[in-house]
Amino acid sequence: MQQEIQYPTLTAYRDFLVNVLVPHWTFFGWMTLLTETFIAVTLILGLGTRLGSFVAIGMAANITVGILNVPHEWGWTYVMLIMLPALFLLTGAGRSFGIDAFLAPRLDRAAEQGSGVARLVRWLV
Repeated sequence: MQQEIQYPTLTAYRDFLVNVLVPHWTFFGWMTLLTETFIAVTLILGLGTRLGSFVAIGMAANITVGILNVPHEWGWTYVMLIMLPALFLLTGAGRSFGIDAFLAPRLDRAAEQGSGVARLVRWLV
């Protein structure tokens, strides 16, 4: 955090870190733990992989914006952190060996019968 504040990519991001994140450090620490756990569970189990990938892209983009101007950081590492979940999001990962493989056919049938909720959940699977 100190380096992100010292070498900001965006002034507004630095202001957010100084005025919001640092004073509420414990809250953001817990939110980070819960978010990373959610991403890991969705991707490891193959349950809602598109949703997990979307959340991972957001988290990786946040890290990338914060770290790009820090000296001695390799920017391509953070681009990779965005591209891997983007690949999972666009290819439908989790439908071979994940729980999504069992849910997808059932959701397809329900969506064909006119269930809007099934259609929405199907996109997340």
